[in-house]
Amino acid sequence: MPSIPRFVAYEGYEVLDFKEFLSQGRIEIHLERKKDKPFNCYRCGTQMMAIRGRYRLRLKEMPIFNYECRVWLWRYQGYCSKCKKARSEAVSFISSDTPHLTDRYAWFLGNLFEIAAVSRVAEMFQMKESTALDLDFNRLKRLLTQYKIPEVTEISVDEVYARKHDKFEGESRSRSFLLSFQT
Repeated sequence: MPSIPRFVAYEGYEVLDFKEFLSQGRIEIHLERKKDKPFNCYRCGTQMMAIRGRYRLRLKEMPIFNYECRVWLWRYQGYCSKCKKARSEAVSFISSDTPHLTDRYAWFLGNLFEIAAVSRVAEMFQMKESTALDLDFNRLKRLLTQYKIPEVTEISVDEVYARKHDKFEGESRSRSFLLSFQT
């Protein structure tokens, strides 16, 4: 299947190997860092100078047909002069909501969370329900920080009832009585 790697593109990385384990139902995409990829801190974006170490990342990617897809890469670490600590490099396709998924897959799951219960989405994609809940919570928290509450122009109340009896004596629910409360 030599044509599939052409369809998977990752910024700053090139496809080194494409492994298919079809009997196990999974596909692995191994990436290698390009030489010209900027070496920036993932927190502040400052250019880091020396490579201090590296660790292996295994990200879950969008399924390819019915096969689970994983992306393997080395993530390098360096000393950030602005943060004054050792930091990992910025990788553009890692989700900001969870470090275990690519941003495409997290976006896809987020859209499913909008129309289906989190537990059903977790079941459909063989995820732990707590993992799906954490992903949805982090996504909603990020969206809430960007939300601007609109100004209140009208307030309406629809059938608020907290009494023992149906209505008080002399209370009316006629249209003219209700219109008297509008401004």
